[in-house]
Amino acid sequence: MHPVSERLPRRGARRATARWALVALAALVAGAVFADDAPRAADDDRVFEDDIEVAAPADDDGWIARASESATRTTTPIHELPQSVQVVTQRLLEDQQIRTLDEALVNVSGVQPARPEEQLLQQPIVRGFPAEVYVDGLQAFGLTPVVDAGSMVHVERVEVLKGPNSTLFGGGIGAPLGGVINVVNKRPLPTAHQRVGVQLGEFDTYGAFFDLNQPLGRRVAVRVTGAFEDADSAIDAVTSRKRSLVATLAARLGRATALRVRAQLSEVDNLEYVGLPAAIALDDRFGIDPFRFSGATDAPLTEIDNLLVTARLDHRFSAALKGVVEARYYDSHFDEFSSFPFFAFFPPDPAQPTVYTLIRGQLPTEVAQHTLSGRLTWTLGEGRRVQHRLLVGVEVDDTDYDVASGFDFNPIGQIDYADPDADLPFGPIPTLNNVQSDTYETIAFTVQDQIAIGDRVDLLAGLRVTRLGVEQRPSFDETYDEVTPRLGVSVDVGRGLRAFAGYAEGFRAVLFFFGANATPPEPEGAEHLEIGLKLDRPDLGLQGTLALYDLTRFNVATPDPNVPFAQVQTGEQRSRGVELDLAWSPSKAWSLRLAYAYADAEIVDDNALPIGDRLPRVPEHSGRVALRYQVQTGPLTGLGVGLGLRATSARDITLPNIDRVDGDALADLQLHYARGSLQLGLSVINLTDEAFYEPYQYLAQSVVIPTRPRTLTATLRWWP
Repeated sequence: MHPVSERLPRRGARRATARWALVALAALVAGAVFADDAPRAADDDRVFEDDIEVAAPADDDGWIARASESATRTTTPIHELPQSVQVVTQRLLEDQQIRTLDEALVNVSGVQPARPEEQLLQQPIVRGFPAEVYVDGLQAFGLTPVVDAGSMVHVERVEVLKGPNSTLFGGGIGAPLGGVINVVNKRPLPTAHQRVGVQLGEFDTYGAFFDLNQPLGRRVAVRVTGAFEDADSAIDAVTSRKRSLVATLAARLGRATALRVRAQLSEVDNLEYVGLPAAIALDDRFGIDPFRFSGATDAPLTEIDNLLVTARLDHRFSAALKGVVEARYYDSHFDEFSSFPFFAFFPPDPAQPTVYTLIRGQLPTEVAQHTLSGRLTWTLGEGRRVQHRLLVGVEVDDTDYDVASGFDFNPIGQIDYADPDADLPFGPIPTLNNVQSDTYETIAFTVQDQIAIGDRVDLLAGLRVTRLGVEQRPSFDETYDEVTPRLGVSVDVGRGLRAFAGYAEGFRAVLFFFGANATPPEPEGAEHLEIGLKLDRPDLGLQGTLALYDLTRFNVATPDPNVPFAQVQTGEQRSRGVELDLAWSPSKAWSLRLAYAYADAEIVDDNALPIGDRLPRVPEHSGRVALRYQVQTGPLTGLGVGLGLRATSARDITLPNIDRVDGDALADLQLHYARGSLQLGLSVINLTDEAFYEPYQYLAQSVVIPTRPRTLTATLRWWP
């Protein structure tokens, strides 16, 4: 029996135990919330109002966030940071009735989100390169969209840090190269509230969600959020079921210590979609139905189960010295099943260009990750002209990654994509024929100094020393020692305007490397240089960032021209561009957000790929504008109207560049009306029902997915 199968029963038992524990806690909180004599927090001695619990600050002005903890692990005003940092606030999530992470990320310049259908295959892209999704500042290993449960009811805000962030982030196979997308979960609050809601939408979409917060005496509070959704799709036969539950307990352990424990469970089942061959889908001569399914409709559902348990202890030693210790256990399991055309082995016959040969496969995967992180923050020179905020930290991470694959290259048959009724049976589940068990062990030390010189100059200097042990059985066992620096400066030039410049490096191990000899691969590296301007005018409700960047990724594994199926590390890729993010909230009635990115992302050096080919999925131009008006007075008080537009230029699908999709533009509309404790919302995606294709990731093949047609979703919330 292979390692993946051996570990399934034990992990299944742990997940079942955690599931019932979370359900019991949710029932306990619900009972306390709705009881008439439910206790309320006292006015004094609360954990919530003390700065010993370091956490991301609340939104200041609706769509504008004034500070971030993610960028430096200390709460720092965004305009003082020498780095592009964008925050999708809770108000923005609610106003745009955002349901999934990809819908949130379109509001940030230079980000190409991954579609929910790609959650096992594609990471979000930031400034041309894959980014990592973190949850509450800690990594959950894997293709990071697996962590996204498909619901935003648990989320307080999303912080996007652009460029390498190796000084403060790591674990698993290394640190982010393109950027960090930190999903910050909601925390217990000092006052009780109950929020429940239901959603109904097209394609037989229905779901429900709740958010229950309850103080339990003077020193303890709990918050439980949950959601489920069942939905079909515009794509034939595709269905999905999503379940998620998050329970958080916050407690004060004395006057200087706070504890927060969170457990997060998510389950997703769906019929996997593999995309349409771009060669025929993009050619109008073939008349391919864009919403036809691409494989066997009776294939087993792909199942994803994730468990995330995090504990955080904050302690204030003195007014100047604070400490944080965080521990996390992450358990992930998914069974992936699919039937798909594999172009490399079974290319289509030119005489029958719409006929493709299908094979089937399965991919079970197990991940167990343990992370322990601690840091001390010491403020020196309080009240003096030069002030230091010194951070010293250590992080230990141990990740076990077990994966098996079974591909049956005996075709299940041929399918004609021009025939809307063509279908094939999936047949028996393929036998697993390849097993890999990997272990990644990280120990890292970080030092960072934030130096404030008067009120106008802020310096940032950081250094991380990392030892990463990688054992990819049976390929190699290697230890890497890396030093990654970070430097930056921000200068106030007057009237709320600051100039900034920053430099950072990143590294990560190479997964699934097959070299012609036994030499282990070197880690991939990245160098990032950024300069720009930041505007922060609270008096005008205005905040913005204009940035120019140069990001280079090197030691990229590319095909060996002399040895079939082998690789060499001669690849180098570069992304250069300009980005603008602007948020304006001049009053409670109006909110505006504008994002624009120009990106020149291409191959700089490679043995096999053409020099100058553009990186996949990255448009040269992309932008987003969103506007909202909230009626403040009169008989329509409580009515809100939002309108958005997202546009991109043409995008290449693969490397090498073979096919590309045309540029597109999508409009969206949100209506919201509140009366007393009831709130009714209506969201329309693709308002004008545009029809086009988007790049899709499936085994790096040239495939596409149709954009979602005009889709209406209604939401009813009860907030007593």
